[in-house]
This record gives sequence, structure tokens and C-alpha cells, in this order.
Amino acid sequence: MSGQLGHAKAATIVNVYAHFVEAFDALVVQVLGDLWDQNEAV
Repeated sequence: MSGQLGHAKAATIVNVYAHFVEAFDALVVQVLGDLWDQNEAV
């Protein structure tokens, strides 16, 4: 995969893109929490 993305080493993928995964995880948790709160209010 690193070659397809233009990186010489696979470690570059982790170093560059890991923060995107963390941010996405936080977004998913927030959205699910909001949905849960809406369901509790009904």
C-alpha cells in the first residue's frame, strides 16, 4: 500500500495518516453519542 500512495516505507503511512484515524474515531463516537441522546429524549 505504501507504494500505491507514493511512500517508500510503510511506516510513513502510520506517521502521516494515523491522526486521521484518531479524528475519525472521535467523530464516530460523537455522532453515536448524539444519536443515543436523541433516542433517550424520545
